[in-house]
Amino acid sequence: MDIFGSVADASVRPATAADASAMGEAQLRSWRATFENKLSAETFTQLDANALAVSWRNAVTRPPSAAHRVFVACAGPAVIGFAAAAPAHFQQDSAQTDSVEIVALIVDPTHQRAGHGSRLLAACVDMSADESPKFVTTWILEGDEARENFFREAGLEPDGTSRRLTIGVTEVPERRWSAALSGDGALPVSG
Repeated sequence: MDIFGSVADASVRPATAADASAMGEAQLRSWRATFENKLSAETFTQLDANALAVSWRNAVTRPPSAAHRVFVACAGPAVIGFAAAAPAHFQQDSAQTDSVEIVALIVDPTHQRAGHGSRLLAACVDMSADESPKFVTTWILEGDEARENFFREAGLEPDGTSRRLTIGVTEVPERRWSAALSGDGALPVSG
């Protein structure tokens, strides 16, 4: 009996252009599962895994800076999630210019709750250490309780900043979550 299940073959690595299709598909499945009741049906008809894949391929092959990073989570050889991090000074609405922003963290719904998200988040923070960030931030759509719980367990909290994001034809409110990193650049994991 394998007590570790598929987790024994779990890994995180830098994304390549060849990963883009799997990333787009994982993002679309995740958004459908998470936002089915929050976004209009018309919004979902406008979302396309191929278009998402093109965006992620560009992010991987032509990042705006060397500090922009994209990672994939793998279960064996299969790409089942990804995360992207950027220095906050590249992001709008960034009050903390000495922070790393998690601009995406997606795990395919069939592979959630197996540690992939935690490994992706850790990779984003760890690989940003060269820029010496003091904070980690991310944006969470209002009402996404699973994502809120995940980031709360990682030590982040809402910091009072909000904005509205347009996805397709739907505008949704987001709140920024943040945490100060410890002196060694690690997350202040709560609990």
